[in-house]
Amino acid sequence: MSLVVGNGRRNMLVNMKPSLWLLLIAGAVAAAHAQPSVSASEDPAPALECNGAVYRFLPGEVNYCLALKMWEKGDYRRGEEFLLLAAGWGSKPAQYSLGLAYFNGEGVAKDRPLGLAWLTLAAERDDPTFKAVMRSVYAAMPVDERGRAEVLYAKLREQYRDDVAAVRAKTRYDRAIRAVAGNAAYSPRLCIAGLNSGALAGDVDAVSQSCPPATQAVETLNKMSEQYFKGWRSRVDVGPLQEVREPEVRPHDPAG
Repeated sequence: MSLVVGNGRRNMLVNMKPSLWLLLIAGAVAAAHAQPSVSASEDPAPALECNGAVYRFLPGEVNYCLALKMWEKGDYRRGEEFLLLAAGWGSKPAQYSLGLAYFNGEGVAKDRPLGLAWLTLAAERDDPTFKAVMRSVYAAMPVDERGRAEVLYAKLREQYRDDVAAVRAKTRYDRAIRAVAGNAAYSPRLCIAGLNSGALAGDVDAVSQSCPPATQAVETLNKMSEQYFKGWRSRVDVGPLQEVREPEVRPHDPAG
């Protein structure tokens, strides 16, 4: 069974979530808290620039963007590192991308059980696509690989489940937003390059180095965070890896 989407280095790029478009802007100004910048001149592929100004609010988004950039370049080692960092901040797209990469052996050593473990974590918030892929992979695996995946999943959960990673990310986000919205020392016009409502809608022309009002920047960030944490509070934990069964046969199956 193959779950390759597209081909080659572009496989994970097709899985970008809408909020990530805010990060893919040309000429973004790196913030003091940003990750090291990546020069577009070194990239033979179409340039992706990641808005470092977002890092202090949603580091998982920036790390995921950088992972996509590295993957596009064929620098899989660094791409994997950034995906792991993003996964540690509760990024479900990053966890899903790790699952696909390990399962397919794309840019990393092929490890089907490890891929399933990551895909199961990615499905924690009941995203329909992530959950469907996880179930398909599980159904295609022999018993011995399922057993190893169970062990790996239990280990990954210690660090990457929402109760740990998403809580960590939300705590950081809330603290950073309070510093912006509740600090009287800030000017009414807060300079966070690239943060405006047009950028959130994917309007490249709307993304600039101008400084939007603090209220507008916070509004844009809150919309990003809603997408980033979508499904977390209303999620049903997928729990341990289990065999996939039809709901009408086993109506109480937690995987149904």
